[in-house]
Amino acid sequence: MTESLKDELSRLDPTAAVDGYRISFDYAIFGQGLISSLYPSNTILLRKNKFLVRDKGHKEAWTVYGPVKDLKGCIIHDDRKPSNQWIRGTFYALQRLSAESALSLVVLEERLRGLSNRPQKGA
Repeated sequence: MTESLKDELSRLDPTAAVDGYRISFDYAIFGQGLISSLYPSNTILLRKNKFLVRDKGHKEAWTVYGPVKDLKGCIIHDDRKPSNQWIRGTFYALQRLSAESALSLVVLEERLRGLSNRPQKGA
């Protein structure tokens, strides 16, 4: 957590009509900051009983009932996984992507065959 975020959090009004705060992330690997990130800010500071947790597949998601405000400070996510663990995770993701792509092509081919076997209108 950056010092600016700590300072910003210390100045929040606990009685404010805000149900959540959105915080951005800066990413680093073994302490070296990355130039940029594709990950958006995330609402991770939530008021008790003012949100609903939903299952979103392999990650969590939530619906915040009231207003959400952006904070200017950020959290630094410093990934310190061993490189072999990162490579295994990347390999698994590529395997899954390949399998999903192949399955999508099979489904598409079956649908196209089904369309071509239908009687044509006016024929």
